[in-house]
Order: sequence, then C-alpha cells, then structure tokens
Amino acid sequence: MTHSVGMAGRPKNDTSRGFIGCMMVFLDERPTICFGAQKRPSGETHYTYILLFAPDAPKAEIFGFGKGNVITEAPDHANIAWKYEMGNFVIDMAYAYKSDKNTLELTSEKLTINGEEYATETPPVFLVGTDGKLKRVFTKAKTVGPELDIGRTQNPTALLQTIEELKKDSQEIAAFLTKK
Repeated sequence: MTHSVGMAGRPKNDTSRGFIGCMMVFLDERPTICFGAQKRPSGETHYTYILLFAPDAPKAEIFGFGKGNVITEAPDHANIAWKYEMGNFVIDMAYAYKSDKNTLELTSEKLTINGEEYATETPPVFLVGTDGKLKRVFTKAKTVGPELDIGRTQNPTALLQTIEELKKDSQEIAAFLTKK
C-alpha cells in the first residue's frame, strides 16, 4: 500500500515537470520508505529526501491526510506540509519549490523535517528508528534509477534499486535495514 501527497511527474526523457511531495510505502501496515521527488523540464527526476524506517517500525495509526496538511501548487510553485503519526511518534515535514514562470526551471527548493531545514541537491537520507528519532546518514550512492518514472508507482524497480544502492554504499544503512 502506498500513500502520496503532491503531483506526479513524468519519465526523465519527457520535457514536462512535476513533483511528489511525499510517497510513503507500507508493508504489512508498517512504513518502510518515504521519499519526495522532483522533475524539471530539462532534467532527470531526482529524490528530494529519503526516509528509511526500521523493519520493526510501529504500524501506522494515522498518516497525515486531514491532520493539518497544507497543499498549494501551480505550474511554477508548490508548498506542501504534512504529518505522520505512527506509534507514539510524529514526523512533521514541509516541502516548497519555486520555478521560473516561463521555463519552469527550478529556482529554489526548501525541505523541512521536524523543524530543521535541509538542502536537496544531494537528497538527505534518514534512518527512522522505532522511537521515531531520525538519524541522517551521508551517502554517495546513486539515488535515482535510470528508468524512474515518478508517475508510475506500480513499478517499484527504481525504488528497489535505490534501496540496494544505499545498502551497498553504507554499512550503517545495510545493518539498519536487516536488523530484526
């Protein structure tokens, strides 16, 4: 099961643009991965952030929708905010971007997680423990699959490739995702 907030984009060889503010993937009612992605007319799709949840994360009780979310979007800007409540922890997130009105090329992006702002040029990767605490992990892994199409969530190949690349690049991520 997946939940998403935001507008889906197009394949990287398309000249259109789009974004996914939040895509949360669940397995057996437990969050496994959450990510955002951005596609500009002249660029590849890239992740804006990645959250990897502990394999024994609490089941999702409430997933943000209707809990104070803000969504405003137009071709040249977007501003979204959402909240996750899982077990006894909350993750507050917000993402905004602006682009040139004529070319729609990105001019600014802002990602905020639990009140802290993060750059999105190299997408921040976080491990989310069972207590809801986030730990940022720095990685040089290639975090965009060549065929990633953020508009086709039924094909998880690129997402699975990204997870495998992250595990190969970081022993910490590999250990975190395999612990039981």
